[in-house]
Amino acid sequence: MFNCILFFCATLWCDEWVIVANGFPISSAELQESLVGRTVLALDGAANQFQSFKHCPDYILGDFDSVSDPAYWGITTTFSDLDESHLPYCGNFGTTIVPAKDQDHTDLEKGILYCDQANASSVLIVQATGGRMDHTLGNLEVLKKYHRADRDLTIWTEKEQIFYLCDGKIEVEGGIGEHCAIMGYPRALMTTSGLAYNGHDYLVELGVQESTCNTIADSLATISIQGEALIILPRSCKKLRISN
Repeated sequence: MFNCILFFCATLWCDEWVIVANGFPISSAELQESLVGRTVLALDGAANQFQSFKHCPDYILGDFDSVSDPAYWGITTTFSDLDESHLPYCGNFGTTIVPAKDQDHTDLEKGILYCDQANASSVLIVQATGGRMDHTLGNLEVLKKYHRADRDLTIWTEKEQIFYLCDGKIEVEGGIGEHCAIMGYPRALMTTSGLAYNGHDYLVELGVQESTCNTIADSLATISIQGEALIILPRSCKKLRISN
């Protein structure tokens, strides 16, 4: 079981976190947008992107087998020499180094667990889709596996935001004319307003039928779910409220 003692270097801290995964890279502008106002946790090789970036991560977590220049960050021990006894420590640039060799969890899972230990109020995940399909599908599964009603968990793609909703209702603002989708995960009854194609107790079930190629039609839309669903919205939408 992954368990890591929290350790904070002398750095500004926010209870809204962003996890930068080591997946298909996004542009510098998109990465910068995701970091604003959030505590930044880079997963292993994702730290490489920050070497030429003006914003250093607050934390680097992993076994560091994919970090190209460990010494740059002040990482003293990497994969082959790591064990579960290694504790977090201060690296360079005020970055906290979080050794996490545990092979029972993916780096993304370990990152979410670390954020939860820090009592994060929300966790945004970037660079977790694209590239290998098994990684993409596995990363989407963590939205359900680590869902908590008291903490938002969202994946950003280049144009979309994806999150899991269970027996709840969400209000969204903005994004008029942009595409959205509601997919059973595995099954839900959906009731919506403010979309181009609304439904009342409409069944969405994985592998049976979904609400894809839908569109945001009003400045304020609502999506109510009985069951479990993945919600895919444009990134321009603002989630106003989620109730479970």
